[in-house]
Amino acid sequence: MNELNLFSLHGRYFEDDENRFTANVLFMLSEFRSSFLPAFLERCGAVLPTTSCAKIRIRFQVPHRSASGNVRIPDGEIRLDDDLHALIEAKIGSNPLTVEQITDYATHLATSPAMNMKLVCITQMDCFCIGNRNVSFDELKAQVEPAIVPDGTCVWLRWFEVLDILKRSLRLTPDQIRKDRRRVVNGKDVEYGRRIGALFLEEVETTMYDKKEIDLLPHGEIEDVVLAVQNGWFMDVALRHRVWFPNNLGGRAARYVAHYETADRVNQNPSQIAYIARNRTMWNRITIQEARTVPELQNAFADPAVLAEVNTWAAEGKHCIILTDPPVQLRNPLQLGDKRFLARIMPGRFVSLPALRNASTIDDLY
Repeated sequence: MNELNLFSLHGRYFEDDENRFTANVLFMLSEFRSSFLPAFLERCGAVLPTTSCAKIRIRFQVPHRSASGNVRIPDGEIRLDDDLHALIEAKIGSNPLTVEQITDYATHLATSPAMNMKLVCITQMDCFCIGNRNVSFDELKAQVEPAIVPDGTCVWLRWFEVLDILKRSLRLTPDQIRKDRRRVVNGKDVEYGRRIGALFLEEVETTMYDKKEIDLLPHGEIEDVVLAVQNGWFMDVALRHRVWFPNNLGGRAARYVAHYETADRVNQNPSQIAYIARNRTMWNRITIQEARTVPELQNAFADPAVLAEVNTWAAEGKHCIILTDPPVQLRNPLQLGDKRFLARIMPGRFVSLPALRNASTIDDLY
């Protein structure tokens, strides 16, 4: 089935996320030919057509017969007569892009009369294979450039880059998305492009790295307060940038976080809970590279001190990141009582908001 329509946004015709997301990207490219499509083609290094983008054909999973005689089905095709021919192959999670795939698609492109050819590879992770060996994208494309297609034909994008192009081309800022959502709830009209784009972003971000808007979670899926143990560096980031990093993946969300500062000499309130903050947005199982493209987090990752630290973390490591309101300092900070060992078992513990308010020491929370 090559024709796309609005129902693809709900995954009606697709059994897996990989096909669903790719079909939705093609739908968005087709729907927004004056904004998203030219921005996407420009990022891929394609020479934009002098004619209207309205004449470009965008199709999903068009089969062709490879040189080996097998039928190959790239995820997408963008075509404009003899001017432009682009194939798109997309991967989700750790699904690898293999040398067999890229060779077959490059061989198919080589037969095209188009002057401008692109093989666009979209992945979530750095997963490229030659046989049983993991390789870089540069090593992979060296198998086909320039032997089969000209240098510069193969282009690699991560999914977060595609989403970033969409956000910028449709002006999908977090504030605008929230305003549009409130207008929809109140029965008011919103701009079509922004609303469709926001729905797609929400679907992809929720699936790829489990993004959650805390205030929108049902009552039964959220706790009151989570206790976090912070050394000097993490506490500084939490105070200055309103960002903190839970030490568990897949944990339940909480409306508030209470920061316990360790005895680290950098902390201003050692062995105390002196600050609480309201959690707003949680990204789970997200890499630092992906997080750096999230508009709400860019202020934190623009800080050289933050960037220097996170650059030492594993590139493909998955993290949980939470954005809060500005932390509020308690008038009477909670200190450890007689149970000094509690600091070791505190991370991730949930407590009720009344219990936190009524506590005289941290011991009272246990």
